[in-house]
Amino acid sequence: MKKTAFTIWVGMGIAVACAPDDPAGQQELQPGEAQTADAEFGRLNPLAPPETEHWGRLAGVWSCTITIPTTTPDGAPGQSRATWTWRYILDGHAVQDVYVGHRGQGQPDFYGTGVRIYHPGTETWEISWIANSPSTGIAPRITRFTAASEGGDIVMRRAEGDPEWRVVFHDIGDDTFAWRSEPSGQTMTCAR
Repeated sequence: MKKTAFTIWVGMGIAVACAPDDPAGQQELQPGEAQTADAEFGRLNPLAPPETEHWGRLAGVWSCTITIPTTTPDGAPGQSRATWTWRYILDGHAVQDVYVGHRGQGQPDFYGTGVRIYHPGTETWEISWIANSPSTGIAPRITRFTAASEGGDIVMRRAEGDPEWRVVFHDIGDDTFAWRSEPSGQTMTCAR
């Protein structure tokens, strides 16, 4: 099969991609190309498990509104906002998110990042979530989760500790998704 090569310059490095001249238009990726082909959010590596796309479809920047079941002095539910950025990592085989939360109109007060990789042998996601909230006095922490698709939802469960504690990503569309924490009752809606 004849291939036509082209070069993509990324910063100080070079990534070379080979595109076959076949009607199906299949591309053969070189190591590192999935990471550099779209430097902002990466892309799915065709050699990665297709389930990687369950989280990968969230690649991009989202503005989120969080509703907290605890009430404010006037009896209304508490609310905060966040920016949540998702991207492919590890050459398109995993997905990372970076979450920056804001209470009120002030400076960010909660930071978190998660790394998600699909494990074909168990048909589940392995997730490590790292969070820090220095302005609120909450100590840094690392929490491990597993996740699986259930219908159109993605359900995360703690790998250690309370097995009833779940986070459910639901109503996932091209430009919106929703999230809820069980049993805390906290909810979130996000839009691009």
